[in-house]
Amino acid sequence: MVGLPGRGGLPGHRALHERFDAHHRPTAEQFHTAKVIIRRHSSDGTFDPETGQTTYPDPAVVWHGWGRVQRMSQMEVTRSIGDRQVVIRGATASIPADAPQVRIGDEVRVDGYRDTDAGDPHLVGRALWVHDVRPGSMLWQRDLVVFDAPPTAR
Repeated sequence: MVGLPGRGGLPGHRALHERFDAHHRPTAEQFHTAKVIIRRHSSDGTFDPETGQTTYPDPAVVWHGWGRVQRMSQMEVTRSIGDRQVVIRGATASIPADAPQVRIGDEVRVDGYRDTDAGDPHLVGRALWVHDVRPGSMLWQRDLVVFDAPPTAR
């Protein structure tokens, strides 16, 4: 197999430096221009039989810091809900690779931007729901597949 010029493809030699990921993470993080908060909602509610309502605790903050939310037009999904067709829009939310574990069903929100003139002002405060956490053997940032509708369980 042919590798990088020099020694990359030869047995016993590395094509990439062993600290390649750590070296490139700061570069990826320069694109993190949105202040992001990730919260986890609890399913442990308290039912009040007098009012007929269930009260849930406030969601726990899993992580907050600088990230990036990038709209992905190929991640628009059409679903039939009743007799209507609804478009669910998707995006990729990127956070630092060493952020705590994020789970499917966690809520992602943008709280603001580094530059007030940059970023989509309509995204601020809007709930996006994690549908997938993309793994990788080379990881510069943690990529989350988010949609503007919560995941459903069957």
